[in-house]
Amino acid sequence: MNGTGAETVLPWDWLQVHSEILWATGIASALMMLCGIAIVPWILLRLPSDYFLPARRQRVVPERLPLAVGIPLLVIKNLLGTLLILAGLAMLVLPGQGLLTIILGLALTNFPGKFKLQRRLVAHPSVLNSLNWLRRRFGRPTFLAPAIGRGES
Repeated sequence: MNGTGAETVLPWDWLQVHSEILWATGIASALMMLCGIAIVPWILLRLPSDYFLPARRQRVVPERLPLAVGIPLLVIKNLLGTLLILAGLAMLVLPGQGLLTIILGLALTNFPGKFKLQRRLVAHPSVLNSLNWLRRRFGRPTFLAPAIGRGES
């Protein structure tokens, strides 16, 4: 007991009692690492090299789909993007490619100003160098650097 009358619980004892939390976080961390190692590069390698160049977003999928197909796909795409953003944020402190996963999650989600945010992130030399290292490693043309002017910040 401590001075407040409450019993002191050591971290090791707490983890032994709540071992399912330790297992769940370990599994989640492993899944995020696999996502960072396999899925993120796979998608980034399929983007065109000039994807971040135009000041306005370019369409890479057909604009018209039947509503019965388009709406569920849009919901799934946005849920996956949100999941990747959250996983990327976690990967900033856990094993994995956090920043690349966040960029991919942003690419999948729909919100106002998204493309401008992506361009600003990719305009940072360290981010662009990381993306281009990956593309060079797999024989893809490197991303062309977006020119970010005062009107875009």
